[in-house]
Amino acid sequence: MNRWKASGIHLTISFVIACTVTLLICFILYPGFYFYLSGGFKLLFLIVGVDVFIGPLLTLIVYKKGKKNLIFDLSVIVLLQMVALVYGVHTMWVARPVYNVFEVDRFVVVTPVSINGESLAKAKPEYQKLPWNGPKLVGAEKPTNPDEQYKMVISGLSGADIETYPQYYVPFESQKAQVAKKAKPLSELRGKTPETAKLIDDFLRSQKGKEEDYRYLPMKGFSPDFMVMVVTLDGTPVTGLAIDPW
Repeated sequence: MNRWKASGIHLTISFVIACTVTLLICFILYPGFYFYLSGGFKLLFLIVGVDVFIGPLLTLIVYKKGKKNLIFDLSVIVLLQMVALVYGVHTMWVARPVYNVFEVDRFVVVTPVSINGESLAKAKPEYQKLPWNGPKLVGAEKPTNPDEQYKMVISGLSGADIETYPQYYVPFESQKAQVAKKAKPLSELRGKTPETAKLIDDFLRSQKGKEEDYRYLPMKGFSPDFMVMVVTLDGTPVTGLAIDPW
């Protein structure tokens, strides 16, 4: 076997593993539009780049039939590749979206690292275990206790708003009327850019609905990108669209 064939076999195996990991990440940890909103493309690119290209490239460089210590060299390459893959998957795991929180007039997607641990312990039992198969829709109600209100103000000034405090989570169904009240007509977004109009038209075709049947609210992930959450007139979320609401 020459080095090109060895590298080709390594590339094929790496590609199969990378595809499997990609499917798990895209369809389980980051389903649907959450992959875009959470900046998953950048993280996944690093994982696939290391697993699919770096490993086989190193095999191409070091492989030589009959070479002394060849098995050791290849073992080191595979080990490094596995370490990089595990680290990358772990990064995707801890950065996964776990809750999509409606608060006041927007949706905010939160990750495990952004959630306040002390507040998580005080949350209702159904919110203490972080989901692993995609984020759960919830609402957040501001505390009525003056001391808690003050703490939330101080926390908000440091960048940690109420969506990071699970103790204030409530069932989303209890917030649908507020969602419907705060949502804006989808038609307001149409004039932003030609791309925006196309996204709206594609959405309406997929739903076989009319523009006046839908509204939207801003939605924020942990990446710099904003999206909008499209909702029905009664406040039921439908999907996210890659449109900056501002």
